Amino acid sequence: MEALSKMASPYAVIIRENKVKKISTEELVPGDIVLLEAGDIVPADLRLLEAYQLKIDESPLTGESVPVLKQIEPILEK
Repeated sequence: MEALSKMASPYAVIIRENKVKKISTEELVPGDIVLLEAGDIVPADLRLLEAYQLKIDESPLTGESVPVLKQIEPILEK
């Protein structure tokens, strides 16, 4: 887990209460909408709401050298 925390971005740009804010990743809470741009480090485990040709470098986690295409998936109710 320590290795993962060293890879994490120290901050995130979010929408909270209809305002764009730059906060410490330690301040992220469920319901925050995280805004990502090309080259950003994903600050936490996220659910995608909207994406266009989003590829994520997961090599530190999986060892896979090719960026992985991410797509929006429906959430199935149980």
